[in-house]
Amino acid sequence: MNRIKQTKEELHKTNKKIEELEKNNYFIGRWFFNNFLERGFLTTLFIGIPGMICILFWIFIILIFLFENTIISVFLIILIVIILFLAMERYTKQKKEINQLSQRREILIKQVKKKEKELSRRRRRKHQLNELIERKRKDKEAEENLKIRENFIASQKKKDLALYSFKGKKCWLSNKIINELNIIKKHIDTNFMQINPYDFEEFTKHLFGQMGYSAIQTKNTGDFGADVIAKKGKDTVLIQCKRNSVGNNVSNVIVQQTLGAMWKYKANKSIIVTTSDYTVSAHHQARNAPVELWNGTYFKKLVKEILIEDTIKKQGTIDKEETK
Repeated sequence: MNRIKQTKEELHKTNKKIEELEKNNYFIGRWFFNNFLERGFLTTLFIGIPGMICILFWIFIILIFLFENTIISVFLIILIVIILFLAMERYTKQKKEINQLSQRREILIKQVKKKEKELSRRRRRKHQLNELIERKRKDKEAEENLKIRENFIASQKKKDLALYSFKGKKCWLSNKIINELNIIKKHIDTNFMQINPYDFEEFTKHLFGQMGYSAIQTKNTGDFGADVIAKKGKDTVLIQCKRNSVGNNVSNVIVQQTLGAMWKYKANKSIIVTTSDYTVSAHHQARNAPVELWNGTYFKKLVKEILIEDTIKKQGTIDKEETK
């Protein structure tokens, strides 16, 4: 880099010196040299010298006419010739120096180009080496991270943990919880049709337990329309569960039965849970009454939020590697 800088500085000084020499050349010497001496020997002999003599002759005639004195005119002609040849000699000397500097300039230009090319090659080589080093570093880092990842997965498996996909992310959960979540998802997908009504009542009891209620399941017979009794604070909620297929909607008779059973269990609120929906008459019956109607869509939404999402948030650990 320093050598290129020094060569460029020398090249700049050479160009400046050439400019100064060309600027300081005498016009007369340059004119005489270019028009007479650089045309070749024969041209100079038969054209340049006679032409110059002719010009001096006419200058001599003009001087005689001006001064009307031959001696003075001859003296002036001699002086002009001396000045002309001095200018020509100075110009010739400077011309030679300019030619030498021009040759030196060409050499310097070639040196600069060669050195710049070499420098560019070295930079490319250095860039390639840096890329190679960086690639090897990344490969080594990736290999180390892979080993760390494999060791981490092995340690998680020893803890009986596995990855579970949830909303585009993966988290670590125990295999027991994953099995429970898979069963819940299967119940949702099959609209709880693969379990019997009693198990559906137990599932509803578990849901209310996760919601913070103290829930119990009633007997199969003689329950007066109550399947689950849930308590929280001052509230006693009577819950009737209807595991119906889609299209088999709950009628107003079930609403009346549920409202009638509230006195038996001293409940101040009642909820009917179904996997289907309700008839128009059932909605009219429940209007302004202390009873809520949970259809299949709402019930599944609660199951997803409370039994799946909340469980994952509480029990799961988001896998950082999967979120990158």
